[in-house]
Amino acid sequence: MRARSLSLFVAALSVAYVAVAAVRASGGALHAWLALVLAPLGLWLLGWRRPVDDLEPPRRLALRACAWGAAIVLAARTAPAGRSGFDAVVAAGTGVASVAGLLALARIPAQPGLLGVRAAARRLDAAGAVAAIASLAAMLALARALVPTRTSLLDPRAIDEATWAAAAGSLALTVSAAARARRLRRLELDAGDRAQVALSA
Repeated sequence: MRARSLSLFVAALSVAYVAVAAVRASGGALHAWLALVLAPLGLWLLGWRRPVDDLEPPRRLALRACAWGAAIVLAARTAPAGRSGFDAVVAAGTGVASVAGLLALARIPAQPGLLGVRAAARRLDAAGAVAAIASLAAMLALARALVPTRTSLLDPRAIDEATWAAAAGSLALTVSAAARARRLRRLELDAGDRAQVALSA
């Protein structure tokens, strides 16, 4: 219980920090204030309510990481466009949520039965690729925010293009991983249905 409360506090504090920075950057815009209130509440609703504690630790961690990534992206996107620091937060939050989703997809629990889980269905290559792509996009934006004089030759549009490329690459890899899981686990009880839902989503 104590670890659960501490993890919720740290996650909500980081999201609130970004939301407060967005409120200041936007000059107190209403949507930024709404994000400040709703993003931490969404964290609790999606990842820290009591029913989530009944999940297996890997699935619970993946769900909470996805919730944190989504909340911090929501908070950062309320800031005015063209702020490299917020772009770095968006790239990092998107990357964390995407990688957590892929880890959960690769670790769908197996039900007792005749069929075992094939090793190819548990590969984490897509998660590693998404982590590398998202890290590159986040580092470009972070470098622009922290050392603007040394990155003055870097076109600000390049950061936007890197962020969009990272998002598109993450989506493509997620669809590919979901299709692979569906193909390899279609005959397993429950696992095939979950992979189908992931692919449809």
